[in-house]
Amino acid sequence: MHKNLILLLIFSFLLRLISLNQSLWLDEAISANVATNYSYSQIITKFSPSDFHPPFYYIFLKFWTSIFGNSVISLRLPSVIFSLITGYFIYLIAGFWSSAFFLLNPLVIYYSQEARMYSMVACFLTIAFYFFITSPKLSVAAGFASPKPWRRQVLLFNIFIILSLFTFYGSIFFILTLFLYSIFKRNKHSFPLFFPFFLTLLLLSPLILTQLKNSQISLSSVINWSLVLGKANLKNLLLIPLKFFFGRISFYPKKLYYLISGAWTLFLSFQIFKNCLKNKANRKYFFFLLTPLLMAFLISFKFPMLQYFRFLYLLPIFSILLACGRHSEKALATEESHWNQITISLVFLTLSLIYLLNPKFHREDWKSLGLSLPLNSTIYMIPSFSDPLQYYRPDLKIQDIRNLNSSNQVAQSSSNLTILPYGFSIYAFHHQQLLKNLDYTNTSTTNFRQLTLETWSTSLSSF
Repeated sequence: MHKNLILLLIFSFLLRLISLNQSLWLDEAISANVATNYSYSQIITKFSPSDFHPPFYYIFLKFWTSIFGNSVISLRLPSVIFSLITGYFIYLIAGFWSSAFFLLNPLVIYYSQEARMYSMVACFLTIAFYFFITSPKLSVAAGFASPKPWRRQVLLFNIFIILSLFTFYGSIFFILTLFLYSIFKRNKHSFPLFFPFFLTLLLLSPLILTQLKNSQISLSSVINWSLVLGKANLKNLLLIPLKFFFGRISFYPKKLYYLISGAWTLFLSFQIFKNCLKNKANRKYFFFLLTPLLMAFLISFKFPMLQYFRFLYLLPIFSILLACGRHSEKALATEESHWNQITISLVFLTLSLIYLLNPKFHREDWKSLGLSLPLNSTIYMIPSFSDPLQYYRPDLKIQDIRNLNSSNQVAQSSSNLTILPYGFSIYAFHHQQLLKNLDYTNTSTTNFRQLTLETWSTSLSSF
């Protein structure tokens, strides 16, 4: 292994340890809850039908936590490892700078610290892509060349394609892109080589259909659920390259944020186009980048899913294009190109450090909120959002605030109610008017990072 790559991987690993112990947020707490409280069979039969993801990540996380425990660092460490493996395979595909751009990318670092499936699926698809372009059966017709034995390559390609599909449904857009590219290149082996993928898709179809049915129920019953999933609109589409290049950090005034992040995104986009003009052989990577996005955009008119983080698996392609494709080492012969790569890497590193070192940009602070509550407190909220509290404070009693319109529920309540209004906007639930109608008054509001805790009081004589 190249010495520079070893140093890059070590540095990237140490970088990801900074602030790794920050509070879990909602979706991560759901992962922790599933891994801790469900058996392997229950993950498939009980949890997955009501979820919107395949079961493999949760099964893996249960296995992992059974060995290493379910601490915050333990829950997040697999994502750290998967991101480093992805960086290694990007190096095998396109050289050092492509790997550096990926490993230092601020959005990659953010999600390599998250106990969710996005870092895992990016790893699986990158490995599959590596075998796609190094297997003669696949690569010759696709315009790539490799002397490596095809049987082992094709087997490994299919293994990681199947793992990708079992990890994240959004991977189907990239897999279909590989299939379409093989067809366009008139590869007669396309369908036989992708047959295991289509068979896996068929086997998963009962679960997928159940989840699609449940998602449609959620879209119709939860007023603003489509905003969470990502509707097909220009804003969500433009956020993909902007977040890919600038990461999760944001600041006020928003006009200045969009000016700076937009200028940086345009600069890097220009670099990509300039690189491809210099090296026509690498223009094929645009097909692997744009086709999955186009498919997802069209699908999102019916099944909203156009959130930028769901396309983390495309960041390796972005990184390859930014470094001028597979022959990036030769492309960096000029001094100007060399300094461009250093500048881009340093800006990525700076943006990453701003996120890592400034708690303002960290995840929702459920940990501090939970620790601030007295023992055995009763919290009124929407129970489906209670996983983070149950992770940090299993002694707390969770009550559905929507039941407070029942006179019986009010009669059993104390003169002081602790309200956690998290997710109320998604359900279009207006708790202020409800509580005022029940003669409660907001007496205090405590702010935690991206979270608010309210205390509402009434006199006992009102009961």
